Amino acid sequence: MNPTIESALDQLRRQWGIDLQRAHAVVALLASDKPVPMADLVVKTGLSRSSIEGIVQSLRPFVQELPAGFTIEGSHRSAVSGVLGAAQPSPLTRANESAILSKLDEVIADRPPPIWQLDHVPATVETVWRRATYMYNTFNLHDATVLMVGDQDMTSIALALISPSTDVVVVDIDERILSYIHAARHRLALRIRPVFSDLRITLPRSLQQRCHLVFTDPPYTEEGLRLFLQRAVQALVQGEPTRVLLAYGFGDRQLARAYKAQSVIHSLRFVQHAMLPDFHHFEGAQAIGSRSDLYVLEPTRRAIAASRNVSGNRAIYSKGHEGPNASIRSLPAELLDVLPEPMDWLLVGNPLPEIAAKQRVPINTFIRTRFVNTRARRIVVNVYPGFDSYLLRLCLHANADYITLIGTWRAVVKLRGQPHGELVRLKYREVCYRQAGNAGVLALAPREASDMDAADSVMIRLLRKPAARLGSAWREALIRHFRTQDVVITKNEARGVIADTEIGSIHGESYLVELPESMLFRLRDAVARTIELLEGVSTKRASVDQRHS
Repeated sequence: MNPTIESALDQLRRQWGIDLQRAHAVVALLASDKPVPMADLVVKTGLSRSSIEGIVQSLRPFVQELPAGFTIEGSHRSAVSGVLGAAQPSPLTRANESAILSKLDEVIADRPPPIWQLDHVPATVETVWRRATYMYNTFNLHDATVLMVGDQDMTSIALALISPSTDVVVVDIDERILSYIHAARHRLALRIRPVFSDLRITLPRSLQQRCHLVFTDPPYTEEGLRLFLQRAVQALVQGEPTRVLLAYGFGDRQLARAYKAQSVIHSLRFVQHAMLPDFHHFEGAQAIGSRSDLYVLEPTRRAIAASRNVSGNRAIYSKGHEGPNASIRSLPAELLDVLPEPMDWLLVGNPLPEIAAKQRVPINTFIRTRFVNTRARRIVVNVYPGFDSYLLRLCLHANADYITLIGTWRAVVKLRGQPHGELVRLKYREVCYRQAGNAGVLALAPREASDMDAADSVMIRLLRKPAARLGSAWREALIRHFRTQDVVITKNEARGVIADTEIGSIHGESYLVELPESMLFRLRDAVARTIELLEGVSTKRASVDQRHS
């Protein structure tokens, strides 16, 4: 089959990715009325001769090389113009800009207040707008995936307002931010997916090698910078042009700090394309002059290997109980008496003082596939003192008959109340709770199955497949539930009703541990809704079958 000009341009799109606008500048010159010499193509686009030769080669059946230069054959120019016009981002008119800025002002005015322990320093509205427009005008973001590694500033919302054809994803540890972004997504009909993760533990599986552009404003420590850049590399697709946009600053007399930061960038094997000084302005951050620079980075092939070994046990924040000067908090010894006997249980998380479990696995290892499908009779989860945000998620994630949860007493108490306790009681009943000092222990045993309704039954089936994507686990749970009632539900019918729910449409490709708490708390109601919809489908099908019989 002979190639078409459209297929050749589509191949060019895949080759150039987010840099497509630079390639299209060459194509636009080739589609002009007069042939263009190679030297002029180089001068007018700024691309190297070898890059332009590669573009010409991709379009070779449709490009003529004449004595005066290169040109696309006249019969194909209208098709080229159509493709270029469709790919060109719509310019922001003053009216559009004014309307978007009005919405952005409202969003930023009500954003959650900063948490100083997480090194939050709010960016100004002008800075958030400048970030979004820079991304929109510099890169080809049509159907691209852009990841915000942390987003207290709401840059994700600004970009989604400007570029509705872009998949915007936010990964953050702060549940308030994730909940706020979700509410803004719903209110403004934006294309944003908020995802939970403590990056010290892992980058969410659904984001690994999925993103084309990453923006991050990391904690202002050497370890925080290293961690966030490593996670950024892990998120980027391979084999295509990608970028990492980094916000980082230092005081005018802090040359040693600047050198350390740039050494981290170099050690992770990035190429620095640009550094735009004083790009970001903040409401605070007086130690760095209330502003920071924008680094435009591209990972080399060696960046993947350099980002593979991540140390999540080091202090990444500059202040608070997770800072480098924080005192080490040990688990009170009296709480260890609650642990089950004999010591044949699986320990997940931090080691326990003076106790050697039969097997211990880190949290990030436990939530990978090979462990979640192994049913352990007894599991002890210890997230004390620094990983409380995973306590509920690991409780839901574990396939165990008996589970003992150890964390700060505030985190453990949450699991006993609403809405956290409603999710816990889907699987377990409380056996024992004890508190000492700043720590707490909650021991759980299997729930009695006799009082389950349909939604509980489907939820239990769904929770037994934490290694599967949420949409897949949900679909199979629905099919199995209706099978027990001798009702056949097809995969497409199950997929359809799941996609009709808000959680299913946003997080169908996510994993359970990645869902923000605000989504976890609504999951059972969404499951109940899909059961109701499928009951309607089966009733309608039975009525049709009866008429035809």
